[in-house]
Amino acid sequence: MCLDWHGPQQSEGRGTSGPLRRKRQGQVGEGITQAVDSHATVNRAIGVLIAAHGISPAAAVEVLRDVSQHMNIKLSSVAESVLAGALGQPVPRPVGRELEAVVQRRISGEKPEERR
Repeated sequence: MCLDWHGPQQSEGRGTSGPLRRKRQGQVGEGITQAVDSHATVNRAIGVLIAAHGISPAAAVEVLRDVSQHMNIKLSSVAESVLAGALGQPVPRPVGRELEAVVQRRISGEKPEERR
């Protein structure tokens, strides 16, 4: 006796073919590309904060995270602002002020052995 029953509604992911499947695959591909780009942006911003302020990589991550959470904006958006500022482009005033404040708090509260 064969019990290979998939039910009346097969999973759309496996059972779907043609244009719908290609559309979903394209969306997944776009999502992955966006995630990789965002990750790279955040990593570059971490590098800028390390170089500009002499803070540790962990402190740089915390700066980005703290600004993101305090201002309720995406981490990648904060990272883009850091990169814009490093390239001499304008940074939204509230973001720039918050970045400076958080960096200064990190520098003043950071232990000497944590600095580069």
